[in-house]
Amino acid sequence: MIGKTILHYRVIETLGSGGMGIVYKAEDTRLGRYVALKFLPDDMAKDREALDRFQREARAASALDHPTSVRSTTSGNTRGSLSS
Repeated sequence: MIGKTILHYRVIETLGSGGMGIVYKAEDTRLGRYVALKFLPDDMAKDREALDRFQREARAASALDHPTSVRSTTSGNTRGSLSS
């Protein structure tokens, strides 16, 4: 994934991983800023329950507004992989 461009985000490095996916540091090439991209593992991306949980997590994260929290601005499906 490192070095690939997904939509208008250039993936730079892995930030971490856990039960709900892998988080990457990426550059938003349109706005010239750094963002975090989170992807579900391939096996989970096919599981309806996992997809629903991932969407709930994205909605909950988008409701946060705090200087020490990352704001979720979008979520969607990119070439079969859900990202947030």
